[in-house]
Amino acid sequence: MEYVVVRRVERAKVMITSTREPLAEVALACGSADRPHLNRRFRDIVGVSPGQWRRSNACPPESNSHRNESRTITPRDRASAEIGRRVFA
Repeated sequence: MEYVVVRRVERAKVMITSTREPLAEVALACGSADRPHLNRRFRDIVGVSPGQWRRSNACPPESNSHRNESRTITPRDRASAEIGRRVFA
């Protein structure tokens, strides 16, 4: 069972340093029951909390480019938006 916990913490370390997802989301994505559960296991294995890990291993701004990338709006997107306005108006 220890192997599984270590693998989950390793996955959490990758997610914490490469994304800006909230720690609660990281915990769920890594198989922890909730954020406090991840905190306990993370601190046991790494020696610091996930928040401290994130602050000391901050991800560079360009790693979050998927949130800032511009997207071309297609005619289909416009049609979908128009349908949505009609339905909810």
